[in-house]
Amino acid sequence: MNVLMGLGPFRFEVTKHAYEELDRQVGGRWVEVERIGRRPALQHMGATKSTITLSATLYPQFTGGLGQIEKMGLSAETGEVHMMAAAVGAIGRPLGRWVIEELGDRQSFFTADGSPRKVEVSITLGRYGEDGDGFAGGLW
Repeated sequence: MNVLMGLGPFRFEVTKHAYEELDRQVGGRWVEVERIGRRPALQHMGATKSTITLSATLYPQFTGGLGQIEKMGLSAETGEVHMMAAAVGAIGRPLGRWVIEELGDRQSFFTADGSPRKVEVSITLGRYGEDGDGFAGGLW
């Protein structure tokens, strides 16, 4: 099994449920501080919310169906928090706790029984924002 990434019980494998694109957004929160006789200064207030968006095209007849996608949608609706790890070589790199904020799919090329042959999926993940990952060492 060649796993690209794990999100709690969900696996993104090279041979099935592999994502084609991974878009990551990170940043910092800055506030403007007015000063007399000088330009305003910027003060860093911590990190913004980090997000990851995964895009994939699945062919259910070859990847074992849509069970994982349906379970991920249920996880988004119930607000489950998952530990995420990315595969780096032969080991996993922990990426912290994440939630599935949104899952969308587009189904096409249907069989006679109504099953889709092609499913395009977009999954948006949000960093949970655990205590202790800020500059104050978990004081707040």
